[in-house]
Amino acid sequence: MAGRFLFGLMVVLAQPHWAEAGAWTQPEDRGIIIITGSRTVTPVRAWFGGVIEEDTSSQGMFLEYGLWDDLTVGVTTFAEYGNAGEIFEARAGVHARHRIWTGEAGDVASVQVGVSVPTERWFGSTLGDDRPDSATEVDFRVLYGRGWQWDLGNSFVSGELGLRIRAEGLDEQLRFDMTVGHEVWDGYLFLGSVFSSFPLGKRDEVSIKLSPSFAFTLWPRLAANEKKPWRPFYPTTLQTGLTWDASQPNSGMEVGMSIWNRF
Repeated sequence: MAGRFLFGLMVVLAQPHWAEAGAWTQPEDRGIIIITGSRTVTPVRAWFGGVIEEDTSSQGMFLEYGLWDDLTVGVTTFAEYGNAGEIFEARAGVHARHRIWTGEAGDVASVQVGVSVPTERWFGSTLGDDRPDSATEVDFRVLYGRGWQWDLGNSFVSGELGLRIRAEGLDEQLRFDMTVGHEVWDGYLFLGSVFSSFPLGKRDEVSIKLSPSFAFTLWPRLAANEKKPWRPFYPTTLQTGLTWDASQPNSGMEVGMSIWNRF
């Protein structure tokens, strides 16, 4: 149980709306790939039969690999599409996370740096030039995470504080993300996340996204045996959830699903 739970901690922030890593690093020579798809409908009541004002879909890929036990590198891609298939936004990025401290209780602290670029321009689309928030971004983060076991199961908390620097004269953003979670039964993980950004100088563009989700590790779950040849077995995990921006309640609600596979 503890091993699978710790794996969950390494990817607790892989939410349907976008993939973000927690403070934990990947084991050396091991990695994970997460494929995410989602749909956003505006307004929220349109999910329950109201008139749809805006309907978009997004797809993303998140890949991480442990170069060393305390150093993880990763690649991300993201694309958002409109009803007619036009590309609203497409991005690609790289990041590196270094674990700088491990406490006696197993809690960890890390630092992370990442760079992402708007890739819709590479494919001849002018939408990227038209979008006011589409620019190259550099992201610096400090991360902390802790997990513990108690009578009701396994729990964790993971938080991130960062600064996002954007090119083309766009305002920098302070970022604060936090996820808490609880595993009641082996392989059943309930998550609650807050993803927030605070553009410096523009209070009307504050974003505070609430994102509850549920992750389930699929069967079969194999135990050690004497059959040969032996090879590692990595079960697939499915995560589903929703995201709503509490600071902009009329922006709609996103519902999505992620597939996690280790390698």
